Amino acid sequence: MIFYEILHKYESSILRMKKLSILFFFLPFIAFSQEQDFQLWSKLELGYKLNDKFSVGLAEGFRLRGNTSLPLKSFTNVSFNYRHSKQFRFASGYRFVQAFNLAQEVNLRHRFYIDVLLKEKKKRWRLSYRARFQQQEGVDHSESYHRSRISASYNVRKTPLEPIASVEGFCDLNNKTVDKIRYTLGISHPLGKQLEAGVYYRIQNEMNVNAANTFYIIGFGLSYNL
Repeated sequence: MIFYEILHKYESSILRMKKLSILFFFLPFIAFSQEQDFQLWSKLELGYKLNDKFSVGLAEGFRLRGNTSLPLKSFTNVSFNYRHSKQFRFASGYRFVQAFNLAQEVNLRHRFYIDVLLKEKKKRWRLSYRARFQQQEGVDHSESYHRSRISASYNVRKTPLEPIASVEGFCDLNNKTVDKIRYTLGISHPLGKQLEAGVYYRIQNEMNVNAANTFYIIGFGLSYNL
């Protein structure tokens, strides 16, 4: 199957990125950039569980750049998820992106991705590792990435609060370089049995590019499960 061929093709890349992610987790939030920007990201998600194994999701996102003064991008994301076991899950999805350049011209992009997710729960701790392979295409844009993310969350005793920390590396599969790292601290809180709200602070560092940037991001989202 195509899925297993992709996993086999990039197996060594997964191992390399997993080791890098562990290393990045202990790096300080140092910006090696020439330019900085404050951004605001938002997302609304809708999920529907088909049965114990399969679920689908729909998300709408909008992001602001230029110290939240200019649109950066908006997107619609459709995902399909398969729960193999409590520890092991697969997902695939498609994202339609409207990206705005500095002149506020819109460029349309199409992203396809496959996820492999490993989860482990230890008492109140929840640890996870996600490997994502994504291909994004546009009229003047083409990129292939392997994204490797490690997350840790903790359910605060006697409260529904769940703080989370994660680090994610972006490996350019064409150039074989890590050119982006994200550090994230966030917290989520259920607003009911089906509705959950979350907010996070993120630092995104660019690497191995001529004009590297550092982005300081506040993000928030709402998710509703049918």
